[in-house]
Amino acid sequence: MANPFDGICPNYGFFERLKNYENETELLRHLKLPENSTYKYENRYYVVVKDKNQEIKSIKINTLDQAWIINDQTSYKKFLKDYDDLCGNIKEDKLNLIPYHKVILDLQEEKRKFEKLNSLYQHKDFLNLSEKAVLVEFADKTNDFELAHWNEKEFPNLFNRRTYKGNEFELKKAKEDWKKIRNNQYVLLKDIQVSFGEYDFTSKSLPVLYEKAYTFGSSWLVSGSGLALPIITFKNNLKIKLSEKEAEAIKSKKYNLSVVAKYKEINEKITYSEFMDNGQTIILDSERTSMVLRSDPSLRYSMKEKNAEYKYLLLTPMKFILYDPLTSEYITDLK
Repeated sequence: MANPFDGICPNYGFFERLKNYENETELLRHLKLPENSTYKYENRYYVVVKDKNQEIKSIKINTLDQAWIINDQTSYKKFLKDYDDLCGNIKEDKLNLIPYHKVILDLQEEKRKFEKLNSLYQHKDFLNLSEKAVLVEFADKTNDFELAHWNEKEFPNLFNRRTYKGNEFELKKAKEDWKKIRNNQYVLLKDIQVSFGEYDFTSKSLPVLYEKAYTFGSSWLVSGSGLALPIITFKNNLKIKLSEKEAEAIKSKKYNLSVVAKYKEINEKITYSEFMDNGQTIILDSERTSMVLRSDPSLRYSMKEKNAEYKYLLLTPMKFILYDPLTSEYITDLK
């Protein structure tokens, strides 16, 4: 009978791995186990060891380096049970060497981030306001919020109006819904990516910048053509009190913002130029018009100056959560 190998713990599962071996005889030579501690049975090699209770056990030699390749939950749980039976509690430094353990840590971290942010969303001050607010989400498809404020049926003169495709019966119902949306004083913007302005050293504040705009009347024929018109923008920006050191650190990262804001509709006039090129209508703002005319003065004879009205929403932030999506570090005005 083989003599028990005393050096199995704490390295069970973590012996130096031999990659791409052809048979267990090759693995046995690589592991360099004491000859009197191993035996062969039905073409498999085993090593005799003493467990944590000094009881004699036989284990397959191909389990001695298995920890390095554990990538699924079933194998992970089985290995931890086998390790505990053999050696007792596994130390953290060993756990960190198992590939699947990193997956578990990442999942735990994601859960921690979610719970941390969710607790902020559930804060009574944020919750009270956000429950009153209309959630605004921008996607490729025009949503009800945009139609409520910019639909072509009720606001036919807006340059940045939205097309409505429903019939007259659907329109009647839609108008009722749009009115309810417009009667709401608050909007909720969630998880929007923002940028930062220049730090104000006098007031020790950092402006958070956000504007959602659409470009109208652009053409591939002229680079930079069209009018980029805001539909949502902050009033005087959102300014956060921070030290110089904090502000400098924040500006080097990408932050997301969730904010409940009051809003009001603003209608403004805009002057633009319109001309035809190769049968296509091209629209230019005043700056781009000057550039085009400098390169081709003859276009002034076919170019028409026009006026248009557009609408945007001016937001006054009420409560906000600014956070780094990678670390969930956050800044908020919630107390």
